[in-house]
Parts: sequence; structure tokens; C-alpha cells
Amino acid sequence: RESNIMIQHCKTVAAVLFAAILFIACGDGEGRVGAKEFYFPVEDLKEGKVYEYRSVDNDTLPARYWYYMTMDTDTGKYLVSSYYDYAFVNRQLVVEKIDEKKGAFATQYKFLSVAQDQETSKIVDVEIVKNYAFPFHPKPETEGYPMELKFNDPDDPSESIRLVRMRKLVGDTIYSFDGEDHQALLFEANELREFTHPDKGDFDAETQAFEIYAEGIGLIARKYSLGDVQFEYALKRIFDMKEFENMAYEYWGKEFELSPF
Repeated sequence: RESNIMIQHCKTVAAVLFAAILFIACGDGEGRVGAKEFYFPVEDLKEGKVYEYRSVDNDTLPARYWYYMTMDTDTGKYLVSSYYDYAFVNRQLVVEKIDEKKGAFATQYKFLSVAQDQETSKIVDVEIVKNYAFPFHPKPETEGYPMELKFNDPDDPSESIRLVRMRKLVGDTIYSFDGEDHQALLFEANELREFTHPDKGDFDAETQAFEIYAEGIGLIARKYSLGDVQFEYALKRIFDMKEFENMAYEYWGKEFELSPF
């Protein structure tokens, strides 16, 4: 249930304590930090790559797979991100327009909602109110760069949900991946979730998460809490979609549609 806050939201106040050795990030003379090189390497993702994330301290939790691919169109360059669960079901799709000077801005956001009986599902389109997915020149002194989403609960359309994520630069750090240490940036990603229902009333919850983006790689680790339980996922490996398709075939024992969107 913890795998996707957009699909099964957890109405708890979460807090995270994250320890890291930080250094002062290099600026551009105006207090801004150059973070473009730490986001996903869009120029290297034209053929698409699968990022496999694994729990750091609980090997019983299933892997999380994100497929990243860059698309060049008449209107600009886009990064398409698809989240697949352990059964290779595409649960989430995000499209971001890449502004080479400012950052990545979400233009499309949708997810697959599976009913509690696990028998039916529907694709939910999300309204993007504020679309700052990732800043290329963040200022550490700002309160954060907002991403705001709105949608109705697929299981109870009377309930409206508002999610606001404020991504704020904390500093730079070192993170190990594939046997090598990588220069990286640490971001705090505070989230506010508001639930509004005409009969049940209103409710809101706040949580904190910390994300690490490595130079030339992108998101390499994320730590967050749901209630009293902490989760930390880190990048395990990067591979081609063909291998991912083969994994899905072995899991299902037949050809399997990986892209229902």
C-alpha cells in the first residue's frame, strides 16, 4: 500500500529524520545552484532506460521500476516517466517538458487506480495546478519549488484530493551506486495532502521526504515515512526495456502489455 501515494493515499502525518554529510553547494553568483546535471540525463534517454529501485533495509519489499524516455517534438523536449509495480503493471505516467534554462515542468499526470477487490481498474487523469517538477537553478533560501495536483478519489468521487509537494535544495553530498561514489544533491520534498468530502468533512496530512539526485544519473535514493514506519529506496541498477519485457514474460508466462496508457 505504501508504494504509491497517488493510488492509495495514507491519511497519516509522517516525519522523516535523514542523516547525511552535507557540503556547501556551488552557486552561480546569484545564490542559485546548477542542478541540471543532477536530473535525469535526458540526452541519454532517447532509447529509454529502466531504473530499478530496491528497499535499503527490507528485502521483503518488492522492487519499484521506473521507465524513463526522452521525446523530441515540435513543441520541445519531453521526459516521459512510467512507474511499474512488481507485477509489471504500469501504475503511473508523468510527462515533463524540459526547459533547458529553468527546469522540468509537468504537463501530464495520470495513474491507474485498482479497486479493493483487485478485479477492476481505471485510469485517473490528474489536474496539474502547479507544475514545477524539478528546478535546474534552485535557490537554497527559497521555501521550495511547488508541484500541486488535484483529483477525485476513484473509489469515492465525492472526495477531492489536493497534493502539494515543495521540493527544496538542502545541499550536496556523496552517494554510492554500482561500486562508485557519485556527486549528488540532497532535496527535501515536503508534502501536504488535503482531503475534502461533503459528508465526511475535511482532513489534511503532512509528510517529509528526502531525495538524492546523482550527477549524470538522476533520482538515486528516496527516504520517507508513513506513520511510524520508515521507508528508504535506492537505485539498484539501470537496464534496457528489452530486458524488462523479458522479465515480465517470465513473470506472467506469456506476452504482457506493459503500456496500458
